Amino acid sequence: MREFAAADSLTLGPPNGAKIWIYTDACIPAPAIHDYKDIQGEPMDLRILVVEDSETTRRIIRAILETREWKICGEAKNGQTAIRQFRKLRPDVVILDFTMPALSGIEVAARLSKIDPLVPLILFTISEVGELYEAARDAGIYAVVSKARAWDLIGTIESAITHLSDLGQPIQ
Repeated sequence: MREFAAADSLTLGPPNGAKIWIYTDACIPAPAIHDYKDIQGEPMDLRILVVEDSETTRRIIRAILETREWKICGEAKNGQTAIRQFRKLRPDVVILDFTMPALSGIEVAARLSKIDPLVPLILFTISEVGELYEAARDAGIYAVVSKARAWDLIGTIESAITHLSDLGQPIQ
């Protein structure tokens, strides 16, 4: 396992069956890459807004998401910028850090949910995941993913999009 500087407090371990390594500030093994498609059989062309105050963690998220045909349509270092970008960019999915300056990820999620409750919000945190579920759910967050399991972002995003499709909601 590779541990980041204390400021980031992020530990990643290799997922089962890892065959590919992605190089950022750390080596991150990628799980087997699948060719996920939407319900019509077309590749999912998602637009994702990443809200994270740590540049290192944003690079890790970018590296993971770039293993798919997903576009990071914007990045924000804080909650205020995230709200402005959310209104302007109209992303399909938002990944939110829990601990940020001024507004927490849960506070930002509550505001974003009022703007568009159908956009899946994923809380990405180093904090104890189990302790956040109730507050996250109340804020309109679709799922909470531990930074220690960063590769789970892919399956969580796919699950969120499938859930929207099951509700009959198109990807924007």
